[in-house]
Amino acid sequence: MKNVSIFKYLDYKEWLTAWLKEEGHGSVSRLAEAIECQRSYVSQVINSHVHLTPDQAFRIGNAALDSVAERKYLSILVESARAGDHRYKAHLALELESLRSEATRLEKIVGRDKELQAESASLYYSAWYYSAIHIATSIEPALKEEDIAEGFGLDITLVKDVLRKLEHYKLVEYKNKCFRFKSGGHHLTAESPYLANFHQMWRQQAVANFSESKVKEGVRYTLVQTISKKDYLEFQEELRTLIKRFEQMATPSAPEVVINFNLDFAKAFKA
Repeated sequence: MKNVSIFKYLDYKEWLTAWLKEEGHGSVSRLAEAIECQRSYVSQVINSHVHLTPDQAFRIGNAALDSVAERKYLSILVESARAGDHRYKAHLALELESLRSEATRLEKIVGRDKELQAESASLYYSAWYYSAIHIATSIEPALKEEDIAEGFGLDITLVKDVLRKLEHYKLVEYKNKCFRFKSGGHHLTAESPYLANFHQMWRQQAVANFSESKVKEGVRYTLVQTISKKDYLEFQEELRTLIKRFEQMATPSAPEVVINFNLDFAKAFKA
């Protein structure tokens, strides 16, 4: 499947309808053949109270889905739709949530799996300016220490100290009278003890830049609103697609400006 991710669906019939539409002409016939039934039965499943059997869900998964996690997700969706006990449905809902969470981890989406060693990580993620100065050393043409200090509004003594520490951990190197970017592409996993602080300090920095009118450009948007669970999952998937597209664009992009990309879209109420 290219565009229709099953993990954004809570109803297997909605996913099946979207998948058939994406597959195009003859998809219903091919699906009927895969699950060994008549075309009319497929239409009944989509448009009426009739449900797939577990065996049929298994066959569709093998024919339409690439990963074991996707096929398991489909099977549980079908099992949940057929279940009559609300407690069992609640149990299956937790299984679905766990599968979604694991399958949509951002380190998989952005393709980054490198982590800093504990000693360097404790320093690097202790203040926003370590990552900022580190990334700034990749700008072309190379920035002098004074340029970095002025660009971020930092004391020159602090910038020099940070650069020396980054050099010690082999993240930058001194070359042609300037510190230059040497290694990077690190990613914090959801379990990292540094993740919450990293999010917090860069969001605070974004607010500070905005409120103090240091940086007027960019897009800023905040909203609290209620939406359906279906739309919540669908928009989450769109944001993950956007992040992946950004990564693909940013990797070959010329290093000319340092950006702060913050994104929050999550439940504000436990439900």
